[in-house]
Amino acid sequence: MTTESISLGLTWQGVLPMLLAALVDGTDEGKRIAREELARMAKAADMAARDSTK
Repeated sequence: MTTESISLGLTWQGVLPMLLAALVDGTDEGKRIAREELARMAKAADMAARDSTK
């Protein structure tokens, strides 16, 4: 059996509306996941900004 993977090529700009919708209208679990993902995205953005100033 072979395994195939598909790259969706999602961008943060594309994902943001879904995360915001989850924060407003989601279940408690959906809201938790959205908050965690936004925190992860913010951390990655901070790291990228820091690295670009080196």
